[in-house]
Amino acid sequence: MDALADAGFRVANLFEKVKTSESSHPPDDLIPKLAAEADRFQLWAINLGLLVSGHASLDYRVRDAEAIRFALLRLIASLEDALSEGCRSC
Repeated sequence: MDALADAGFRVANLFEKVKTSESSHPPDDLIPKLAAEADRFQLWAINLGLLVSGHASLDYRVRDAEAIRFALLRLIASLEDALSEGCRSC
């Protein structure tokens, strides 16, 4: 079973790849938007404890709430899929 933190780190890495990829040639007006979305994701992840371990982690907080855990995994997987699609040439 995939940990929420693992999925969160994959998304954070994809944001960096998409922002810094020269091969994808995003339009100039899209680069600040990607940077803003990456910052929003980081803030969201930090506030929820997505990227930390131990008792402060989101994985720990939702350990007994499988429905919420699976909903969060689907949300993060959807974001990961969208970023992967945008980073096909990364």
